[in-house]
Amino acid sequence: MSERRYSLQTDLQEAQRMVEALDPYVYQDQLYMPISGSGLFSPMPALTIGAMLLRLRRLEALRDQLTPAQQSELDALESRHQKVWEEWHVHYERKLMEEAKSRLKLLTSYIEDCKEDARGCAGNYPAEALRRTIVQEIIIFVEQHDIHSAELDRSVARVDSGLHGIIRRDGFLWSPQLQPVYPADTFWWLYGAASG
Repeated sequence: MSERRYSLQTDLQEAQRMVEALDPYVYQDQLYMPISGSGLFSPMPALTIGAMLLRLRRLEALRDQLTPAQQSELDALESRHQKVWEEWHVHYERKLMEEAKSRLKLLTSYIEDCKEDARGCAGNYPAEALRRTIVQEIIIFVEQHDIHSAELDRSVARVDSGLHGIIRRDGFLWSPQLQPVYPADTFWWLYGAASG
């Protein structure tokens, strides 16, 4: 998992590939779109709006660690992303909500599986913590753009209630470099581990 061995350059490269593919992705049917050019040893994550937002927000939060050239690249990516949002906001919002629903459904299945397999639950937790973090990035975006969804709020509350039942407090799950991006009061699931 790249979040444990974090690299600003990798995040920037992945964000670039995602933003470049955002149009036409945003108005197509596919939710998890593979991005070409992934290597055998460093596979490229699938494009989703949430996965892209995750990278863009943390790159912005860590902007002072970027070189001037990387900062310029990030500015260009943010500008291109904003253009797609403005041009395709109805499709963008629909796809964003579809992604949140999909990820929350998978998290609900994970929580149910934990009731039967505590060891598997603990081993799979890092991937689920990333999934929940991407949902939070979606929430941040929709709140910034004054988009309201009672269904999203209810689904998140149900998932968080289930996660509280299986997580024990622990250290920060990811690379220390990322910790300033993810405060414990908002991203509490990144400061724990599943009981195993």
